[in-house]
Amino acid sequence: MQQQVTKATQRVDKRYRTRSGKALEEQLTKIETRHPGALRRLEEDARKNTPPTAVDGKNIYSGKWRGFEASFQRDWWRKQRQPWTCYLCGKPIVAGARDAGAPSIEHKEPWARAKLGIATQTVCCNGSHWEVALTEDVRDVLQDENNLLPAHKGCNSAKGGPKDTDGINPRRLGDCPGAPLCKERKAT
Repeated sequence: MQQQVTKATQRVDKRYRTRSGKALEEQLTKIETRHPGALRRLEEDARKNTPPTAVDGKNIYSGKWRGFEASFQRDWWRKQRQPWTCYLCGKPIVAGARDAGAPSIEHKEPWARAKLGIATQTVCCNGSHWEVALTEDVRDVLQDENNLLPAHKGCNSAKGGPKDTDGINPRRLGDCPGAPLCKERKAT
């Protein structure tokens, strides 16, 4: 049955749009007829596996961005002593340069290590418990001015290193035990 649903929904994009909506609807109706309650169970599973987006009015980091805010970058570069010198190669950085010579902000302590210090918390959302980090906490560590130095874009990229954010993506911990036993903060 799962294979039939997967096959039926293969033509659906990220926003659940499809050009063959009528055909998809017919296929899903057939599946529901053969396996009553199957679509409801799939919807419930999808809801349980959808990460929360906010807790106590604060955004939860989704893991989809990892970059400096434009206003932060602009202000940070203004504060840097002129002429700018690349921390990695020692050569001058030209403000309007493009490609490999473009200005870039380098982390002294690598991001892969710095992100390990970001506090996480457990929240409850849609019948699941999640380990999450708040967007503002991620941004504070990412944009910590004491950990930043000027560099060429090419030098910064050439040094390599992990670019992932796996350590701070929302992570499903399991099902919620229910209202009387659940002590976690509620998220949306």
